[in-house]
Amino acid sequence: MITIDIETIPGQNPLIRQDIADTIKHPGNISKQETIDKWVTEKKEAAVNEAWRKTALNATKGELLCFGYAFDDNEPEHISRTLEQSEFSLLCAINDVIGGQIKNTELWVGHNITGFDLRFL
Repeated sequence: MITIDIETIPGQNPLIRQDIADTIKHPGNISKQETIDKWVTEKKEAAVNEAWRKTALNATKGELLCFGYAFDDNEPEHISRTLEQSEFSLLCAINDVIGGQIKNTELWVGHNITGFDLRFL
């Protein structure tokens, strides 16, 4: 048995945020140009920030920050990275620590691991 949990963060590549800023549109119920301009001035930045924060839930844009695990009845452990370290380095560290052990693991336990954690990984 392995119990796992992951923590994710929004994508740290500045191009992700820029792409959101370039493509985000005003609400569809706004049609007058002066209202659109007001939305851009007053609300676009918040809309971009909200959309960027949601990338933490998207495996193609968000990033893994921390991986917690426990085998059988052993004490839980975790592997994490700083923002200066690459997500790839974290994934390699996870593979180094648990890669060989998971082949014989029949039971995976965690909150929403099939709906999120394993898909994100």
